[in-house]
Amino acid sequence: DLLSFTSDRDPVWRNFSLRGLADEVCESLAPQLEAQGIVPKIDVPPNIFVTADRDMLRRAIVNLAFNAIDAMRDGGGL
Repeated sequence: DLLSFTSDRDPVWRNFSLRGLADEVCESLAPQLEAQGIVPKIDVPPNIFVTADRDMLRRAIVNLAFNAIDAMRDGGGL
């Protein structure tokens, strides 16, 4: 996944809700978060919109979340 993330690909720019993306990432990681006793907290107002490549930003957030999950052996808040 990292190789495809860094591959030469032109971004597909579009406007979208950052909160919606954060909610989607948390929902996709929910089973793993719950199994490890990690409680996600999203601190992004629902009216924040960004212009970016949604897929690239999603992958970056997922990778950051995985790194945090790996470091949180005893659970906690993410």
